[in-house]
Amino acid sequence: MSKNGRTPHPGEILLDKFLKPKKMTIYKLAKDINVPQSRLSQITLGKRIITADTAIRLGKYFNKPAQYFLGLQNDYEVFLAQKKNDKVYKQIKPFKK
Repeated sequence: MSKNGRTPHPGEILLDKFLKPKKMTIYKLAKDINVPQSRLSQITLGKRIITADTAIRLGKYFNKPAQYFLGLQNDYEVFLAQKKNDKVYKQIKPFKK
């Protein structure tokens, strides 16, 4: 989670930490990892999730474990669920023996 209490979509991280610093286009990345350009465009726009397949491809390309990219996606989904269902989650009492 970022300092402002917002967890960024993994596509935002892909764009800001991987593509922009390398001055790489979505087109080049899509071509190099053999996926449709539309898939990566949708991910960077926050309209599509990073699947296991995409995470493996990104991991191999950027020399990161696939779990890194899946972790970004998971963190984002947990953030959204907590934001949406916070009141419900606060009502759940921990199990006691």
